[in-house]
Amino acid sequence: MLPFSRFLKRHKGMRHDVLSVSLSKSPVLVSIITVSRNDADRLSTTIQSLTRYYGDSRYEHLVIDGESSDHTHQVVAPLAGVTNFHFDSALDKGIYDAMNRGMRHSSGKFLLFVNCGDRMLMSPDVLAHCLDALAQESSADIICFPYEHVDYGGSKWVAAGKATPDRLPTSHQGMIFLASFVRTHNYNIRYRIAADYDLYLHADPSRVRIAPTDVPLAAVEVHGIASRNPWASYREYWAIAFANFCGIKRIVCLIRIAGRAALVILIKQVFPSRWVDRWRRMR
Repeated sequence: MLPFSRFLKRHKGMRHDVLSVSLSKSPVLVSIITVSRNDADRLSTTIQSLTRYYGDSRYEHLVIDGESSDHTHQVVAPLAGVTNFHFDSALDKGIYDAMNRGMRHSSGKFLLFVNCGDRMLMSPDVLAHCLDALAQESSADIICFPYEHVDYGGSKWVAAGKATPDRLPTSHQGMIFLASFVRTHNYNIRYRIAADYDLYLHADPSRVRIAPTDVPLAAVEVHGIASRNPWASYREYWAIAFANFCGIKRIVCLIRIAGRAALVILIKQVFPSRWVDRWRRMR
C-alpha cells in the first residue's frame, strides 16, 4: 500500500493507484461506493455531503476511479487522513464493472452506490437505526428508501414503492443492498445503462423491503445517462425483462415497459426540458 504522499507523486505514471487508510477493528455496517471518471467537480459535491460519515467506523466510503486525467486526485487529497476513506484508480470496462470492483474492495454488511453529483442526506445515526430495525424484523436483500429527485429547476421528495417486476421501487441511489446478495449476482457488465434493474430482478420480492422512514436517503440528479438516452435505457429494460421472465409475466412486463417508454420519449420530444422537469415535480 503506497503512503499518500508517494501516491500523489506517482499516480500519473501508474496503471493502478490505491489510496487506503486502515480502518478500526469495528465491523463496517455500510460501504458507500462512488464510481468516477473525469468528474472531479461532481465528485467533490458528493464527498462534501459525506462529511458526517468520515471517521465513523460503522461506514466506509470507496471512490472507484477509472484512471481519471482531470483533477480528481486533487479532490481526494484532503481525505488522506480519513480513517474510513478508500480511493482506487484503475482501468475498467465501464460503470458497472467499476461498481463490481467497488463491491469486491468493500467490507460492509450492506452496500450503497452513490453517484458523482448525488448528495447523501440521511445522517449516519438515522441510517444505522433504520437498518437495525429491519434486521430485527427479518433479513432483506434490498432495502428501499425515499430519495430527493433533483432537476435543473428544483427538487421533489419521492417515496419508495412496492416491489414490481417492471420497474425499480426507488432510485438506485435509494437502494441499500445486502453485500452477500450483490457478491452472489454481481452487475452484468453487458448492460451499459440498466444493469441495476437486472440486479434488482435477481432478488426475491419478499426480500425487497421498504425502510421505516420518511427521511430521504440521498439527493439524486435526474439528468443522468438514462435520462439523456431514453431509447437506449428502455431497450435495455426490455432486453432484461425478456431474459428474466417467460409466459404471461413476460408479456405483461414488456407491455408496461413499452407503454412507459412511449410516454416518456413522446413527452421529451414534444416539450422543452424545463416543462418536463416541472411535470415530474408535480406528479
